[in-house]
Amino acid sequence: MKIQKLILPAAMSFAGLVSFGAQAATKAGIEIVNTAALNYKVNGVAQTQVEAEKKLQVDVKIDFNLARADIAAPNASTEIDVAGSKYYVMGKFDLANTTNAPTTFTLAPTNGDGTEALGFTGTDYTSLTDTKDPVSSLFKLYSSAAGAAAPATELTGNISLNEDGNASNTTALVWVLIPTSEIKGVDKDVFAVQLTATASEVTVVGEANPVAVVNDVANTDTDAVQFVFADDAQAGDDESAIGNATESAWDALFLAFPDFETTDPTDPTNPTKNGFIKTSVVLWDPINETNNPKAIPGATVQYSITLTNLGATDANDVNISDAIPANTTFCDSSNSPELCADVTSVNAPAATLSYVAPTTGPALNGSNIEAVFATVKSNETSTITFTVKID
Repeated sequence: MKIQKLILPAAMSFAGLVSFGAQAATKAGIEIVNTAALNYKVNGVAQTQVEAEKKLQVDVKIDFNLARADIAAPNASTEIDVAGSKYYVMGKFDLANTTNAPTTFTLAPTNGDGTEALGFTGTDYTSLTDTKDPVSSLFKLYSSAAGAAAPATELTGNISLNEDGNASNTTALVWVLIPTSEIKGVDKDVFAVQLTATASEVTVVGEANPVAVVNDVANTDTDAVQFVFADDAQAGDDESAIGNATESAWDALFLAFPDFETTDPTDPTNPTKNGFIKTSVVLWDPINETNNPKAIPGATVQYSITLTNLGATDANDVNISDAIPANTTFCDSSNSPELCADVTSVNAPAATLSYVAPTTGPALNGSNIEAVFATVKSNETSTITFTVKID
């Protein structure tokens, strides 16, 4: 009778199956020897024992798990230093080898394409959509012990882990890093990354060199070591089903950045909704003077620039530059005190915002109005005004 190999997904259970308890898996390539003995007598005299022997080698059961390490939330844009270079963490993944042989995994990180809806458990992030993509060729892979606080060892596209039952190095934390110089965006941007791990080689007892993983599902049973793909999909991750030696999982970098972008074009002058606003008002014209003045030649116009940091973190080295428009001439109290006002920073914040004055300026520099802020903290605002005459 031919004995079929039966592979059950880890998530399945059947009543009536005998439970053998947790134990180390027998290593692939180990030789199992079964010997049957036959003893008999002739005329009451015991004869020489006859033996029948059958040897087989234990096959390779490919089984592993790749899953996002921080299940509750994506990675925050906190800069880390690795070997003197600055990175953000794009993804952190737990990789566990439960194969019955030391296994080498090929690792391939790829960008999301902008369409991924990423479901993260937890209260803060229930769904995110990939919005930005860095250059994936700049990704760096590192590993560390599972649960480590920092990357430890740079990887060259693969990682080797010990076999099931080994006391050490059967699990690892795989880090996908991106140089901070590559990430440009605004608060709440999402950068998705998918990591794919493929079992590519195993070390089999009795073999001098690693053995390439192949699909033996259609091969007949032989005395040689064969491969059985016993890996199963894991709930909560975009991972492969039973039938191959590959798993994939998603993670994301979630930006907590300063933000001066327009967030509500339908309310363009509201500084609590828009980070950089330009407005103008005609103050005086030579015909109507201050009674509903119009933008005619000789009229005085006041421009206002309002910046508000709508993001979650501070913005540093903020510079504002506004060129005096063509067909106008800058004016202030020095050349037209009755009609024009000096360049100023106006302390008129909305109720939900705090005011910050420029560190340098504001002032006319050549043909530009300029102001410099050393730091604009989250939820801070500032308005700069100046006047011109229409030529």
